[in-house]
Amino acid sequence: MKITVLGLGRMGRELVRHVIDAGHDVTVWNRSPEACSPAVEQGASRAATAAEAVSGAEIVVTVLFGPETVREVVLDGVDTFAAGALWIDVTTVGPGDASVQAAWAAARDVRYVQSPVLGTLAPARAGALGVLLGGSPDDVEAARAVTDLWADPERVFPLASPERAAAGKLAVNLGLAVTMQALTESIRVGASVGMTAQDVMDLLVKTPLAGIAAAKGATVVDGDFDDAQFTVDALAKDLGLVLDAAAPLPVTETTRARLLAAHEAGLGDSDFSVIAADGSPAQDD
Repeated sequence: MKITVLGLGRMGRELVRHVIDAGHDVTVWNRSPEACSPAVEQGASRAATAAEAVSGAEIVVTVLFGPETVREVVLDGVDTFAAGALWIDVTTVGPGDASVQAAWAAARDVRYVQSPVLGTLAPARAGALGVLLGGSPDDVEAARAVTDLWADPERVFPLASPERAAAGKLAVNLGLAVTMQALTESIRVGASVGMTAQDVMDLLVKTPLAGIAAAKGATVVDGDFDDAQFTVDALAKDLGLVLDAAAPLPVTETTRARLLAAHEAGLGDSDFSVIAADGSPAQDD
């Protein structure tokens, strides 16, 4: 199939590899053109503009930073989808954004599926992401020809609407964020009596925090947050969408404040688990 991928940031670079490896005719575009180079070396074509990239494509996949970027790149920047083309938006957006995007697509005879992913760069590279698919049953089935390339078959979640897919992704990321904040506070309690982060991790087996301790404990103990699987800035942005959709959420508000403090300290590109680092500005009261 003729497939276009718009957005080759951290996640987009991982996903496009699967599409190219599957033998599709792939065109790529990114606001920073140099990000396209690895995909071009693999065999993709590079377009000069987003509008050029989507012209004639059967499927367009967007993997952008957030709803504002989707509006800038697609809603305000593209009006050249082929009739009947399928737009798969992997971007994390709010349910209200998904509704606007669905209406925009319908007005242009474009099929639309909201398909955010669950997981970070390592499972993306391995083709083992959770995948939400919100749209009509026929459109969801068509989208799976592409999204199954990066999906864990046991974690594919068809949903009745784009809005539900968007809200589902936010619910998952809320859980990730607030459990990281809970882990941070558990470490602080231990530190108050001289326990190390590892001492606390050892106690969390088979507790409600076991999952986040297993996922991020080694990173926190090692203190190396530069190899970011999920950045401070990305999670702070997602929690902003959560609060736009369903405030008041006091625990979420507190956690986002910690992430914003880390951003202000110049840690926006670090792994979000940096909020648990000893001496992190995100821990200051």
